[in-house]
Amino acid sequence: MSTLYVTEPPTDGKVLLHTPKGEIEIELWSREAPKACRNFVALALEGYYDQCVWHRIVPGFIIQTGDPTGTGHGGESFYGAPFENERHQRLRFHRRGLVAMANTGEHNTNESQFFITLYATPELQNKYTIFGCVGGSTIYNVLSLADVELSATEPDRPVYPPKLLRAEVIHHPFTDLVPRITPAERQAQQEARTLAAQRQGTMERQRKRPKKNTTLLSFGDEEDAPLVTEKKPMSSHDLLHDKRLSKETMRPSKSAAQPPPAAQPALWPEPEPMPKPPPSPEPQPAPELQAPPLPTSAAPPPSSVSSLAALLQAYKKDRGHEHDTLSRLDAFQKRMRSEAPAPQRHARSHEAQSEDEQDMREYGDDDDDDADWRSHTFQSDGQPLQGNDPLSVHDYQVVDPRATRGSFT
Repeated sequence: MSTLYVTEPPTDGKVLLHTPKGEIEIELWSREAPKACRNFVALALEGYYDQCVWHRIVPGFIIQTGDPTGTGHGGESFYGAPFENERHQRLRFHRRGLVAMANTGEHNTNESQFFITLYATPELQNKYTIFGCVGGSTIYNVLSLADVELSATEPDRPVYPPKLLRAEVIHHPFTDLVPRITPAERQAQQEARTLAAQRQGTMERQRKRPKKNTTLLSFGDEEDAPLVTEKKPMSSHDLLHDKRLSKETMRPSKSAAQPPPAAQPALWPEPEPMPKPPPSPEPQPAPELQAPPLPTSAAPPPSSVSSLAALLQAYKKDRGHEHDTLSRLDAFQKRMRSEAPAPQRHARSHEAQSEDEQDMREYGDDDDDDADWRSHTFQSDGQPLQGNDPLSVHDYQVVDPRATRGSFT
């Protein structure tokens, strides 16, 4: 296997591809395939490969990119036209990791698309131009890009195509190469093209939108009828300048100024007045209507008497029950009163009882006042004071002897 690598010529130039799976180093054979390498480096400098998708992936065969449209039918070369194939006897499809130009299957149709082999593909020899190879361990990133889900309807088309984020030129083998446009300018052009495509799509959708059918509510005769437009109401200024109105001042006519003609006599005789009708006689008062006498009440039948007696007996029975209930309630109240405990009186204090006993020992039981209290004699310094005269006025000072043991003053 090592002898295969020894037979390949040395590389001159390097381009680094940034992908979601990692970086891929592309080493160029710029001396063996100068047109293909120059085209590849120039497009990378212009940012042509940025954001391109890997639109074709064949497991165990190749992965392909380089079409900005992502369809596999686009792309353009740096020269402005397809260029021819380049062959070299030391460059062969005998291993994986080889980079070659893609074409339409015919010679001299190379533009911008390229592919990387995943296995030895000798059937591609002398049909496609080999201009580079994958360097180092970045070949495993290429194999990771090939591990995707493919579409069931479109052959070799991944369901979610991975992107070539950016192509960066590490070693520039062509010193005289000048790019036609910078990556920033190309991005601005791409955004302008995208915006124009969106506008075009919007206009197409509006053009294809079905028109409203205004004849759905028509009754047939309305199609030939003239279109009636609502007139705008005229203001006072519009009326002054209206040509249809007369500008002459209205004056009263002579017939209107003359007084009305006098009433002329009638040409036919007036009708004679109708004779008055004779007075009607005064109305006589109507005779008073008397109500017929009410029939005398007859004796009630025996059935009604028996029913009244039964009702009366039932009423007396109910009254007896009511009287019995009232008597029972009265007896219950009396029993409750008799059984209720007597109210307890507050006991006098021991000191009050002792004072009462002492007064009884000193003054006896007869401590009540006499009815004839005016006949009492008071002693004041040995002089008797009579108080039996109801008309005499004296100043007395009554002192309770139980409280004061001295003489009167």
